[in-house]
Amino acid sequence: MARQQDRSKGKANMRHPRSVPVRALPREGQGSRNRATAAIAVGFAVILAATASEHGQSGADRPLNTIDAATITSSIDPSPEPVKARFSTCSSGKRTNCVVDGDTFWYLGEKYRISDINTPEISQPACERERQLGKDAQQALLHELNSGGVTLVRAERRDVDRYGRKLRVVMREGRSVGDGLIAGGLAHRWEGHKLSWCETTPVAG
Repeated sequence: MARQQDRSKGKANMRHPRSVPVRALPREGQGSRNRATAAIAVGFAVILAATASEHGQSGADRPLNTIDAATITSSIDPSPEPVKARFSTCSSGKRTNCVVDGDTFWYLGEKYRISDINTPEISQPACERERQLGKDAQQALLHELNSGGVTLVRAERRDVDRYGRKLRVVMREGRSVGDGLIAGGLAHRWEGHKLSWCETTPVAG
């Protein structure tokens, strides 16, 4: 009788084996994906920190300010707005369709700030080199806006900045016009603060 009970227990154990926790081994390539995911997360953190400062204002009214991190850059409206106007450089008169500098312009009576770049100052440059580069950037943007096929894309949560300027990326054929200015040495990627356009001479030791 005892032997029959032992055999019955053995069969029961075979039918219902004990659950043994097994440590899952990473799949091939999973470590790389995890590292890539971590890198992307760090990248977004850097972007959020970098864009937490307010975009600089053109000329004299361009103080350094900061904004709430909850309102920073996030692509929310990829639908392009075609630009249909002929532009000139802005003067002291009424501003309808004109270019202030390399990153600021008026379109249909509204002021726009190109949100992905920062260009040299014209009205209050820190040095002669910046003033000249600012003029070159202004003419480059004027040329781009008048070349046709340009669209404006909203890429930020905010429609306008605290100065009332519409924040847009200027695009042509799916590429940022700002990238061309950067490649030409006429703009910096906007990363939350302005970079110097003036050459500095090292102090002799």
